[in-house]
Amino acid sequence: MGPLLALLLMWLTADNFRAVFWFAVIPAFLAVGFMIFGVSEPERPAGLRKVHPPLSLGELRRLSLA
Repeated sequence: MGPLLALLLMWLTADNFRAVFWFAVIPAFLAVGFMIFGVSEPERPAGLRKVHPPLSLGELRRLSLA
């Protein structure tokens, strides 16, 4: 749908690339706005929170470099 709309806009604006790209910015800003204001991560229960780091220093030393 997007490429067809871009072709239609190119035809309507007499091959004005700049205008077509400005039209493409509108859905991009809407998507970012929905992600920022519409998506929220649920609160994790206190029992699932990790207090210690996931890897200890001893476990890191056992990893091979190859």
